[in-house]
Amino acid sequence: NIQNDHYHWYVVTPLASLVILASLYFFIGAYSKKIQNIAFVFLFFLFLFAGLLVQFKSYSAQRNAVLGQQRFSPIFKWLNDNAAPDSVVFASPTLSFLIPVYTSANVYYAVYSPYYLISEERIRHNYFFQVALEGVSQESALEYFRMSKEFSALNLFLLKYRYTSGCASCFPDEINEELAKKYAEFIKKDFLTQAKKYRLDYIIWDKLENPDWRLPNKGLKQVFENDNTAIFEL
Repeated sequence: NIQNDHYHWYVVTPLASLVILASLYFFIGAYSKKIQNIAFVFLFFLFLFAGLLVQFKSYSAQRNAVLGQQRFSPIFKWLNDNAAPDSVVFASPTLSFLIPVYTSANVYYAVYSPYYLISEERIRHNYFFQVALEGVSQESALEYFRMSKEFSALNLFLLKYRYTSGCASCFPDEINEELAKKYAEFIKKDFLTQAKKYRLDYIIWDKLENPDWRLPNKGLKQVFENDNTAIFEL
């Protein structure tokens, strides 16, 4: 399992703590060697206890999720054995995080896309593609966007409104209305036409994470299936 990307916790915070505590240790030593030795023993056991406790809690918290991801191993093996390097794959958010790490394939979208210099149109396209797979109709789109503001924020805005309005999903309802209008335009074209607007070679359906996906009956060729996951080639 690849480590998460919060480097400030893994690098900056430990090193800063070590510098501060070492400075305190030598500062105390300038006045009393006895107190310095006591402080050394105390800090030694404090670091040992904290390190073991944090490691235990961290691994325990992630254990079930990481064990659950082991079921993706056949998917990664198939992509590495059969897909051309730099093929583009559309998959669930969980799989989209892992595919670039364990395979030579690229992903159609990623949750962190809004952090990069990607056009709003492409980011919105990626989001609508997911919504369309859930079978959301034009008539139900506005209600869907109103009920799924956290999902919209995750795919379109990330932390933008967290800093301006207090929470990530605290954006005005006018945005939902605009999304509904643009989504209506999006689904006027059939699914495969929208899918091929940008390069896409494979769709991976994880039926455990996305049980309600509605893939088209035509235009997709199933090339692999394992347990609750299937790969379709366009």
